[in-house]
Amino acid sequence: MGGPNDKPEFSTFSWGGMLFCAGMGTSIMFWSIVEPLYYYTSPPFHIKVSTTEAAEWGLAYGFFHWGVTAWTLYALPTVAIAYSFFVRKQSSLRISTACRGVGIK
Repeated sequence: MGGPNDKPEFSTFSWGGMLFCAGMGTSIMFWSIVEPLYYYTSPPFHIKVSTTEAAEWGLAYGFFHWGVTAWTLYALPTVAIAYSFFVRKQSSLRISTACRGVGIK
């Protein structure tokens, strides 16, 4: 959005990446709440609906999808990027910049 001679601030690939990350973030925030409720109201394996067993299954399965295991996948690169940006004073928030100097010889 700009004038006819303005150049975009971000490339098409960057826009795609931002849209992907926004979609993943919203799905994590939505489904981390809704999925346990879904399995509570329609549990698998012939478990009766709205029972303690259905609640336990819904929480366990939802936690497997959206709990520590999922957030760890996002936290690991975030720590590397934050370290390179704030501690090593790199000017970029790219994972390639964060991994600079890690190359194996």
